[in-house]
Amino acid sequence: MKTQTIPAYAKLNLTLDILGKRPDGYHELRMVMQTVSLCDDVTVTLTDGTGVVCRVAGAELPCDERNLAVKAANAFCEALGYHGGIDIALTKRIPSEAGMAGGSADAAAVLCVLRDLIAPTLTDERLETIGARVGSDVPFCVRGGTQLAEGRGERLTVLKNAPRLYAAVCKPDFPISTPALFQRSDRVALTDRPDTAALLAALEAGDARALKNLLKGEDLTVSDEGAAALCRAFTDAAQREALRGQLEDQVVDGGAQGAFPALGVEKESVFFGYSRYSLTVHSVRLLLSSPVQNLRLSLDGVPRTGEQTADGILYQNLFPGLYTCTVTGTTAAGQAVEGDATDLALLSSVEPTVFSGALPIADITVSGCVNDGAVITVDGAAVEQKPVNGVVTLPQVAVGSTIGMQYTAPWGAVTTASVQFADKTVTTLAFENPVTEGGVPAAGELNTLLTAHYAAYLDALNNQDTALISGCTEEYKAALAQGVVSDTHKANLYVMGTAECNPAAIKSTAADGTARVSCYVKLTYTHSDRESHEETPATAYRVYTFTWADGWKVSASADSTEEAYNTASMDALP
Repeated sequence: MKTQTIPAYAKLNLTLDILGKRPDGYHELRMVMQTVSLCDDVTVTLTDGTGVVCRVAGAELPCDERNLAVKAANAFCEALGYHGGIDIALTKRIPSEAGMAGGSADAAAVLCVLRDLIAPTLTDERLETIGARVGSDVPFCVRGGTQLAEGRGERLTVLKNAPRLYAAVCKPDFPISTPALFQRSDRVALTDRPDTAALLAALEAGDARALKNLLKGEDLTVSDEGAAALCRAFTDAAQREALRGQLEDQVVDGGAQGAFPALGVEKESVFFGYSRYSLTVHSVRLLLSSPVQNLRLSLDGVPRTGEQTADGILYQNLFPGLYTCTVTGTTAAGQAVEGDATDLALLSSVEPTVFSGALPIADITVSGCVNDGAVITVDGAAVEQKPVNGVVTLPQVAVGSTIGMQYTAPWGAVTTASVQFADKTVTTLAFENPVTEGGVPAAGELNTLLTAHYAAYLDALNNQDTALISGCTEEYKAALAQGVVSDTHKANLYVMGTAECNPAAIKSTAADGTARVSCYVKLTYTHSDRESHEETPATAYRVYTFTWADGWKVSASADSTEEAYNTASMDALP
């Protein structure tokens, strides 16, 4: 049997505003709720039977569907199609009918344990949806923390955690029925309101001067520039309407939160229960969090100075509004990069707005590395990253960069064909032609190799001895041997002249760890009849291929022409 015990934490309402009666009979609420350390203990055990069994210690509570813990278990089983037995044991400490969500906390704890035991991949959102069918406070109890609850209490918005506080909770001897309390409640009659209409009119007109005169700076000076930035943030009619709703709500409930925490209503008591309201604006913060170094931020073209933190560079005391942000920096490969100009709305005074700089960089992977000792270059500069199993991961590469590879092969130092990181959406690249230059014999070395090989081949013809063939691979030697013993060459004697490759057409390739070089060659020699000894000069044009096999050796040849030799077309070479 699987079993688990967890605490079920109570909650306190830091604020509670009843906005009116809903058509479904519930009340429309806006409240700030806070999890507290007071808790019940909830133990859930999966049994071999069927159905839900509940036991309660510490309070006289029903153990049937009237108990929200039982109701939550049944709702979970129905939602996921679970038919096994469930045993619930509650140890109560949260007082009943005290507005502290004792039953909802137990229900939320049951849901969390059942998820762990039965469906660990179930999302918080799905769990909260199940909880909402059990009770209005259950979604909050699933999530916990400091939350703005709206609707029946099921619509939650995460708030900045409240500071550590101590609260004394006094429960009278008589119960307090929440439904009865709501029925007796009424909206507060307000004596004064801020001029929300004027504020919205100024925003709609983009009148920074008028807006400035309506605002009171809570922790910063209201300036023309700041008011202009704020106007730009509310050019959209839907944004202005959302602000109107927020300000009206804050008149009713000073603790109400909205989509624009940097703007709000400040209430000041005057006399005889009358109050004065003002429109306030709070400073905002921007956190520039980017992997690049030497970051510089400009807002509307004005450079800003921030404080380096563990999470990035923090810019404080900014006026709320819409700004055009530009960022510059240096990548890990030493590349200077500049981000795209980005319109950024800074309207939250709760948490800093996080911005990555819109820099044209990405982490990329490059495959096709010849060996793990290769040196990878970005725009010609070597980086510290090394390939692993032929693949290298490169962080913070700027779009447009050229990626290359250098390595030492048995035949010499090699520089690969480069690849370009041109599209930020395509972050997987590959070296497709491993060798383009480096480690290739020079024309003079090729001539020496050719001369030695061809002289040995002619010597083999003269002596009718295939063993004299040298300077080539065994496979190619076997192919040449067939011609050596043919009747064609028995009557002639050969004398080597010259072997010259065209230095303008030397092509190198590599595949499967084998390097090859091909080139056009001009051969000169003389041949004479063994009986008459009459010498005849001759010239031949061929394409030769060399393969590295403990040294460069001829591996293939083919007939060519004088025209091809002189034209030196690289495309025609193998």
